Amino acid sequence: MSPKTNLDIVFGAMTFGKEGEEQVRTSSLQTCASILSTYQSHGGSEIDTSRFYGNGTSETHLAALNWDSLGFTLATKFYPNTAGLMGRPATHLTRDDMRAAISESLHALGDVEKVDLWYLHAPDRSVPLEETLAVVDELYREGKFNRWGVSNYMAWEVSAIWDIQCVASDD
Repeated sequence: MSPKTNLDIVFGAMTFGKEGEEQVRTSSLQTCASILSTYQSHGGSEIDTSRFYGNGTSETHLAALNWDSLGFTLATKFYPNTAGLMGRPATHLTRDDMRAAISESLHALGDVEKVDLWYLHAPDRSVPLEETLAVVDELYREGKFNRWGVSNYMAWEVSAIWDIQCVASDD
């Protein structure tokens, strides 16, 4: 058996997915399985992906690999594609788009009930933070994820999120 590390390393699955999709470098399920097996043999147990990676095919590849039955925990992210990048439809951190995104992720990941960690992959400055955070709270209370986080936010935005959450918890 391979030596295990004392570090908690999260495996980023951005490059897993359907051949020909943007960002995808590893499309063979056999190769993906081998990579995850090696990662797991060294003590790894957490996988990070995103609805945006490989146009959603990173998530479907992980489902095909039965990530949930192999003992992995998973984090996924919703990227507000406000500019409609890569020919994909524009999305925002609005109630409808966030609900659709988490539902699509849970379905793509193998019709699971929840993920461990759900990130807002980037800010959407066209939507008030209070509105976005209210939806995050709703989805959390509905059991869609255990924890949530933010990625690619500026320090002042994280501080504002903290302030909004503290005020909300005082209500």
